[in-house]
Amino acid sequence: ALAENNRVKTDYDTRPPVIFNILSEVESSEIGKDGKGQMIISFETDEPSTAQIEYGLGSTGETYGNKSQEDSGLSTSHVVIVNGLRSSSSYQFRIISKDASGNISYSEAQPIITEQAQTSVLDIVINSFRNSIGWMFKEK
Repeated sequence: ALAENNRVKTDYDTRPPVIFNILSEVESSEIGKDGKGQMIISFETDEPSTAQIEYGLGSTGETYGNKSQEDSGLSTSHVVIVNGLRSSSSYQFRIISKDASGNISYSEAQPIITEQAQTSVLDIVINSFRNSIGWMFKEK
């Protein structure tokens, strides 16, 4: 007797996307003492999915508190930019990615430290000027 093998394919996807190749970079987006930083996060997923970053100030990351706007375009290569971060600060972030069936993945927590705010050229010139002839203006 011959047995017939029947294959059944379902369209129901229950597996969330796999997140990999996570790269992070920080940049100063403004200069001066109140300068802000930004983080640029790129990553890949094994199936077309959305991209969003959840982040929070501090190194523990237990409560993220902030989210980037979700990029709802389904793709396997993703780049998310988060602006307005404090300079010289430690942050923790994780990636949220959702496939077309609504399955959600979260990456492991990732630490990132923003750069120190850059000094403007005008501030450098004024400070240099003050240091070289400032003695003329000191009170007696």
